[in-house]
Amino acid sequence: MQLSEHRHQALLDSLYLAPFNSTGWQQFLNELVGLTGSRSARMLILNREADKVHSSIQVNTDQSAHLAYVDHYVNLCPWRPELKQKTPGRLYSTFLDFSRDQKDFYRSEFFNDWAKPLDIHHGACGTIWCHDELNVQLLVQRTGGQGHFCYDSMQVLNDLVPHIRRALLIESLQWQQHYQQAARDQQHNCAPMILINAQGRVVYTSKEAEDYLSDTSAIIIRAEQIQLRSQRAQQTLLATLQEVLSSRRGSAGNIVAVERPGQPDLRLLVMPVHPDATDNPLFPVRAFAAVFIVDTESELQINQPLLAELLGLTNAEARTAAAVARGMSPAEMARCYNLSVHTVRSQLKSVFRKTGTSSQAQLGNLVLNSPATQRALGQPVCGFNQPAK
Repeated sequence: MQLSEHRHQALLDSLYLAPFNSTGWQQFLNELVGLTGSRSARMLILNREADKVHSSIQVNTDQSAHLAYVDHYVNLCPWRPELKQKTPGRLYSTFLDFSRDQKDFYRSEFFNDWAKPLDIHHGACGTIWCHDELNVQLLVQRTGGQGHFCYDSMQVLNDLVPHIRRALLIESLQWQQHYQQAARDQQHNCAPMILINAQGRVVYTSKEAEDYLSDTSAIIIRAEQIQLRSQRAQQTLLATLQEVLSSRRGSAGNIVAVERPGQPDLRLLVMPVHPDATDNPLFPVRAFAAVFIVDTESELQINQPLLAELLGLTNAEARTAAAVARGMSPAEMARCYNLSVHTVRSQLKSVFRKTGTSSQAQLGNLVLNSPATQRALGQPVCGFNQPAK
């Protein structure tokens, strides 16, 4: 298999344009299949153990067959266990570079139940890139009539691998910036915010948050991580971040109380942020954590009538929602408003139901980012716009 200089350059042009076009990777794989005389190709984004597919790009395979491959047959492929042991950064011929021979392959469940109906007999595969706890694998398949990938064919494919890796790096950097910007866009100008990526590192601090970080009596950033002076608060923060940053979307976040010597406490509203990346067909969405700093000394001006109108709340429920945004606990609300804790919790349940939230952190984030909230210095903790009826 030889590629002319013109066809080689055209293939590279298609490859380096792939990160900037929603169908770019499909176009590249289509050209790769045509130029190598192959049947089909796919690129898989897998977890660290390479046994679960997070996302994929594929060409020339029926979608139902591809989904069956991703959901079940990927781990039945007889070459996969040995592929995990092979050096990443290159492709290998399934006919020449694996200990399991073709006869064994033809006796496998993978071939008889999946590959044979598709006339897939040979292939080239390899882990071409390891990034951010993900494995990126490329697979190119051939029919029985097209024959196996010989050494010369593998050399041509492997000459392309460094270029594919660079294009994937461009793709990942582009989407990393997209994720961070999408998360930052959720910040309301009233709320000091620290943004934490999927690895638990601080990647952004708002100007308002930097003012609090300059006071090292309670909270600091060291080695790109938030560290609280209180060991108990630190443990609560780390446990919350672990839940929020997991791949599961079940965590609703939490509120962490931070004591400051001789000053009112801070409240950290820790929220999951899952940027909308539906236009990204390759890399999976990674969670961020937004940590909003609520200072009871630097109070928020919350227009309660407007909040009630926006969220469909009663005046009493709007007061409770506003208090949550200020980081107040149910016990603090009960003392402040001369209510029982039971009454406050009943109001909270009603607010959760009406707003579609499931935790105080979620509700606080909703209020902080609503048009009813503005920042105002020097307001008393229990000072509100309107009395509740």
